Amino acid sequence: MRFLVFVMRRLSATALTLAAVSVLSFSLLSLAPGDFFDDMRLSPQMSEQMAARLKSQYGLDRGFVERYSAWCRSAWKGEFGVSMAQGRPASEVLKPKLKNTLALGGLSIFVAWLAAIPFGFLAAVRRGSWVDRCVQATTATALAFPEIVFGTLLLIVASKFGWLRSDEVFLEDASLWELLKRMALPGTVLAFAAFPVIVRHLRSALIEAARSPFVREARSAGIRGRRLWVGQILPAAANPIITLLGLSAAGLIGGSVIAESLFSWPGAGPLFIEAITARDAHIVLDLALASAALLATANFLSEICLYIADPRLRSEGGPRP
Repeated sequence: MRFLVFVMRRLSATALTLAAVSVLSFSLLSLAPGDFFDDMRLSPQMSEQMAARLKSQYGLDRGFVERYSAWCRSAWKGEFGVSMAQGRPASEVLKPKLKNTLALGGLSIFVAWLAAIPFGFLAAVRRGSWVDRCVQATTATALAFPEIVFGTLLLIVASKFGWLRSDEVFLEDASLWELLKRMALPGTVLAFAAFPVIVRHLRSALIEAARSPFVREARSAGIRGRRLWVGQILPAAANPIITLLGLSAAGLIGGSVIAESLFSWPGAGPLFIEAITARDAHIVLDLALASAALLATANFLSEICLYIADPRLRSEGGPRP
């Protein structure tokens, strides 16, 4: 019963957060000068009367409350507004792009964690040794290397060796092997950006857990080596590791812009840039909301995992927001 109350409380907080994000994003877009049809007035085929008629058709001449209410009704129907650039429901435009971004981001996070766990664990176990110093030097170098620079260098190498693909590959019409080959380069860029952060936080969490009083008691009781690290220290470090996993999953949409644009991956990143350039307001709003929803979902799932993993949080009513 307590767990159900905790879940409902967190779901309510998540819903309120997303509602606040939608209002704030809609307000900022309304304050921005101009709209989608302003640039079209420069075309000789677009008269003032036609531009005014199109603005009225899409509701751009209405007040803020009326426009936001219309978007909410559209969101309730699953359309989430209309893409003025493509003349169809925003959900139809966003669905394949978000699917591709989530697939690419999910693969990159998996690879980053798979590579970071042994490095972070080894650095924590051998802290202060030459192994630890090498790991820290490697992560410091990776952190100082901008993602766009690494992606550009990888793009040059891939172009030289003929690794680039010019055709568009979407999830629904590509084999798994073809999809993995296409995701390799942008996925490497995203994994490279996440890898040093994960290693450093994992190392810090394990070292902090190793300094706990009960770990000292376990050492004094004769527990050493793998039994100590796997049986005592790793469970004690579970809370920050779970939180870090949630945060690394939360930035998929925003963090994928550079990698997807460099390697022409048909995801949400390039679409976001195109929508901002074209002032396609509902696409910009929906992508901002999708990013916030991903963050809220990752945070919600990490809090559920923390609630299950840590009995102290269950006795206190769950993690504090």
